[in-house]
Amino acid sequence: MLSIQERSSAEVRSKAQDRDKNRDTVTMLALGRLPDLERRINSKTLGRIRQLEVESTGDAVVIHGTTPTYYAKQLATQIILEELGKYTLENEIEVR
Repeated sequence: MLSIQERSSAEVRSKAQDRDKNRDTVTMLALGRLPDLERRINSKTLGRIRQLEVESTGDAVVIHGTTPTYYAKQLATQIILEELGKYTLENEIEVR
């Protein structure tokens, strides 16, 4: 019984360490690429996303801004996913 609890604690620690490694990786990837991603989104959407901002929150990449079309929002999502596909993306672009 005790060995099962010990193994469970080790698994919990391992999963927490994996989460921390993933968070660090996202931050390092995102911080170096954010300006390039913003330029690429602006170029592909022809500037249709106003107040565009791409940021890293530590464990995710977040896109902010406003646009008149769902197409521009989806295009921004596609660009980010092509670059950082295996990481969490939060698209907070508002369509107005």
